[in-house]
Amino acid sequence: MGLAVLIIPPVLAVIFGHISLSQIKTNPQTGGKGLGITGLVLGYLSLVGTIAWIVLIGFAAAMAASENMNIE
Repeated sequence: MGLAVLIIPPVLAVIFGHISLSQIKTNPQTGGKGLGITGLVLGYLSLVGTIAWIVLIGFAAAMAASENMNIE
């Protein structure tokens, strides 16, 4: 459940950011290009941060497991 909170909103931000920019490109009168770009930037940054966090936790778990195996 907790991991879904970290993954689903950034993915939605990226999807909706691309949708909004494509709609703005077809009809420039609608406006909101800045919000679309902000959604994309924040979505991609959040995805990168989440992936880095998952890798870090996995690395820490692997290190902890290897230390426990070396104890005699």
